[in-house]
Amino acid sequence: MKNNIYKFVFFLLISSTMMANVSLPNIFSDNMVLQRNSEVKIWGWANPKEEIKLVSSWNNQEYKTVASNQAKWELTIKTPEAGEPFTISIKGYNEVILKNILIGEVWLCSGQSNMEMSVSWGIDDGEEEMKNATNPNIRFFTVPKLTATSPQNNLLGNWTESTPETMKYFSAIGYFFAKRLREDLKNVPIGLISSNWGGTPAEIWMPEEVVNNDPLLLENAKKLNEQEYGQDSQDVLTMP
Repeated sequence: MKNNIYKFVFFLLISSTMMANVSLPNIFSDNMVLQRNSEVKIWGWANPKEEIKLVSSWNNQEYKTVASNQAKWELTIKTPEAGEPFTISIKGYNEVILKNILIGEVWLCSGQSNMEMSVSWGIDDGEEEMKNATNPNIRFFTVPKLTATSPQNNLLGNWTESTPETMKYFSAIGYFFAKRLREDLKNVPIGLISSNWGGTPAEIWMPEEVVNNDPLLLENAKKLNEQEYGQDSQDVLTMP
């Protein structure tokens, strides 16, 4: 009898854990920056047909949706003028609260080695700039070097505040751009997403079907030497 009780309790615990599965891609996390005065799409996963409620702290507005049969959901929310800090609550069977969110300007920093270059590579006055890099209103998200045969809806990474240590390994061009933009926009928060890979040709950043459906692109893609850049020419670099 005791064994049956233990099994029943264990089943309940497992069942409740399985139900508590509202989750988000890493691009939506603590410390993130959302584009100001805009409509931003937020997506994630949950149990099929699970009701999802999202509440943004800047206006306490509630948004609702229901997860699809494929366990996916998405919502489009309105953002205000620049401000900080905010929270977003996303609730289904469980609740996820995103903290320390800034509303400001979000920019994608992408390219080859010139965009990838960081202070750690060695730049003029790099050490001095690094010492003065503490700025909680500049945030970084670094996309890892991965390839896939189709665009991805999640990736490794997390948002971090600008500090001497995080700035040291982030795109130097991106950082100095954010620093200048903060001055020009009178201290509007800046979020930078860095997705770079030195030496990659433009074709590798395009989805396979785009290349295959364009005779000129396909002709040039066939001329590429795969060994020159190390990835399969049919892969696409992943970005959020």
